[in-house]
Amino acid sequence: RQMGRGGGAVGFAVYLDRLGRDNNKTAYDVDTLLLYDESADLAALYAAADTLRQEGSVALQKEIPDKLSYRRICRFKDGEVKPL
Repeated sequence: RQMGRGGGAVGFAVYLDRLGRDNNKTAYDVDTLLLYDESADLAALYAAADTLRQEGSVALQKEIPDKLSYRRICRFKDGEVKPL
């Protein structure tokens, strides 16, 4: 209106910081899926997860989630991480 036009307006925005995010996506949601059960010593489980995080991201789950992709899967049993 200030410029003498009577038409509607259209606007858009480009967030430059978000442009690179999709290019950096990996093929997996997490690097390691670590399965455990109710009998697991939680302190030992968390310590094992911290060690695995040095190699990448870790998800702790009791069961394999339907929509989670992972590079590798391991089981925490008897205080040890064992690849499946």
